[in-house]
Amino acid sequence: METTELQEARTRLQLFASTIGSEAPERLQEQDGAPSREVLDFCRAHGASLDYIFCGDVRPLIRAAANRSGDFDKLTYRRAHDDVEYTLTTLSGLATALNDMARESNRISTPDDEGNALTALIVTIEEQAKKLIELHEVEWTAAMKSGAQPSPAAA
Repeated sequence: METTELQEARTRLQLFASTIGSEAPERLQEQDGAPSREVLDFCRAHGASLDYIFCGDVRPLIRAAANRSGDFDKLTYRRAHDDVEYTLTTLSGLATALNDMARESNRISTPDDEGNALTALIVTIEEQAKKLIELHEVEWTAAMKSGAQPSPAAA
């Protein structure tokens, strides 16, 4: 049977884990009363504080948050990434719509110089939009792996 202190520690650990979308470790302590390896690994991986988990002291979490306030904000970057991706997808769709409209108007159905130039321009826009979407995804993946602040132009 767990003591009240251990029940409170388990509650704080579960609260922290659910807040960050993770699973809390099952075992809190080793046989000798020390924090379990699972709890130590969890705290190291997710920035939880043993003082918070076992004692309810939030000061280490507040200090850590204050120290990280200038760090890379993944949520803000994700929103910017999604906005840029949406715009690039829209650009690709507009190029396709332009191609369809030009075909319907017989503007590019005739093999004259103007029709060929228009077709080449539309194809280039479509290809560049697709390439930008792919590069943007590579940029996102690299930024998430590194945790580095992307350049303002990238966001």
